[in-house]
Amino acid sequence: MDFLGIGGKTYLVTGVANKKSVAFHIGKLLEDAGATVVYSVRSEQRREKLGEWLPGREIVVCDVEWTAQNQMIGEQ
Repeated sequence: MDFLGIGGKTYLVTGVANKKSVAFHIGKLLEDAGATVVYSVRSEQRREKLGEWLPGREIVVCDVEWTAQNQMIGEQ
């Protein structure tokens, strides 16, 4: 049941550090509700690791300390 209207929408989930992180579980719950999730991580190394945990998902690198990377995420 999707009483929040989550299904069919796209969400950006940031801050996935490991499988125990709140962000990881939020992303999984959104997917279970029928949403498309784009995951954002701080480094290429984290993207590779998250890709092992979540194969086939869209994962982008964005360190929010860098303005150019923030703008890039917004444009995507």
